[in-house]
Order: sequence, then structure tokens, then C-alpha cells
Amino acid sequence: MKPENPNDERELDARLARALRRSADYIDDDGFSDRVMQSLSMPAPSRRSVGVRLWVLLAAILVGSLAVAVIPAQAWAYTLAAGILAMPLDAMLQTGALITLVLMAALGGWALQED
Repeated sequence: MKPENPNDERELDARLARALRRSADYIDDDGFSDRVMQSLSMPAPSRRSVGVRLWVLLAAILVGSLAVAVIPAQAWAYTLAAGILAMPLDAMLQTGALITLVLMAALGGWALQED
């Protein structure tokens, strides 16, 4: 029985369904398909992000070293001592707590960051 219209979608679907039923045998690929799907779902970690972190760390060390070398240690000490002595105790504790929380959040986010 020849179809009246060979491009009829229902006829094409029926032929495809028959062809799939005839070739329903599973071809063993020794787990290849599963490995491919696993690699597609979890991409490999990027090595570039590690390099970027190292460059940022080196730049921060360089800038910090230059600042310490250029600005005399007495100026750092006097400025820090004057700022600390001018602060009330509760403001000093609140500032220390805020700085600690910000540093903990930043380090926690960096440690838990997915690559």
C-alpha cells in the first residue's frame, strides 16, 4: 500500500516508529555515552582562574611593599595610633567586628567558590 502523499507527517511518523521498533536493539558502547554525558554536565575546572588569582595576589603584595617602602614607618604608626586613640571604645569594637565579618565573608566566598 503506497501512501498518497509521501511527505505526509503522519505517514513519516509511522514509518519512523516502525523503523525504531525494528532496530530497538541496544548497542553496547562500553559506557562511552555515559562518560560523554557526565563530562557535558560537569565541565572541567578552569586553570585560568588560578592564574588570575595568583596575579592579583602578586600585584597586591607588590603594591603593599611599595607603600611600606615609600611611606615611612613612623608616619604609619602615628596615623594609626592617632586614629585609634581618637575613637571611642564602642566605635573601635564595632569597626573591628565589621572588618572581621567582611574578611570572613570574603574568605568564605573565595574558598567555596566553584571553579
